[in-house]
Amino acid sequence: MANDHLVIAMCLKDLASKYGIKTIYTQHASITERFPPLNFDYSFLDGAESFEKYEKIGNISGNVYLSGSPRFDEIYTIVPETVKEFTVGLAINSLDNILKVQNLCTSLIHKGFTRILLRPHPRMEKQIDWGSFINMGVKFSLPSEETSFPFLNRISCLISNESGIHLDAAMLGVPSIQYNLSEHGLLDWYGYTRTGLIPLASNNNELFYCLNHNKHVKDEL
Repeated sequence: MANDHLVIAMCLKDLASKYGIKTIYTQHASITERFPPLNFDYSFLDGAESFEKYEKIGNISGNVYLSGSPRFDEIYTIVPETVKEFTVGLAINSLDNILKVQNLCTSLIHKGFTRILLRPHPRMEKQIDWGSFINMGVKFSLPSEETSFPFLNRISCLISNESGIHLDAAMLGVPSIQYNLSEHGLLDWYGYTRTGLIPLASNNNELFYCLNHNKHVKDEL
C-alpha cells in the first residue's frame, strides 16, 4: 500500500492481518504527525525525517527501512530548462478557494507577473470551469499529461498552499513559497515552513516581496 490513513486502506490492512497476509507500506508523499501509527509488516520510508514523525506518533511495529523514494528518480531524467521570462507556477488542490486563486492570478498580472502556469490537483482537473483563467491568459499543467517535475522545470518560482509539491520543488532546486489560498488557517502539516525549507507569505505584500526577490536573483543570473 502507498497510503496508510485513508479508511479503505486501513480496512484492507486490518483484513490482511486477520487472514495472515503480509502487508507492505511504501511512502508516496510527505507525512504528518497526525497520521495513524505505522503498523505494517514492512515499511519503506523516504528517510529519517519521516521516521521521526512516526516515532512521535508512537507504537511503530514491523520492519522499517529508510529506503528513499523512487519517485524522485525522475529528477535524474529531467534536462534543466532555461526559463527565459520569469514564470510563476501556481499549484492548487481541493482545499483551496477558487475565487481566491482567481484573485491571486489577477493580482499577479497587475504586478507584472503575466506568465502564470497553473497546475490543479489530479482530482480537480475535470471538476472546475477553467474559462476564467484562460481569459486571463493563464496556461495549464495537467497532471494527466505531465508529472510535477516537468511542470516545475518550466517555472521560475512556485506558489502553493500546504502541499507536498513544495518538497518536489526543493528537490529540483526551484524556489517555492507557501501561501494560504483556502478559507482556513495554515497548519504547516508537513513542517516545511517550521523547518525552514520554504518561506511562508502571510499576505500579498509578503508574497510579492518573495516573488520580486526571486525575480531579482534570476535577473542577476
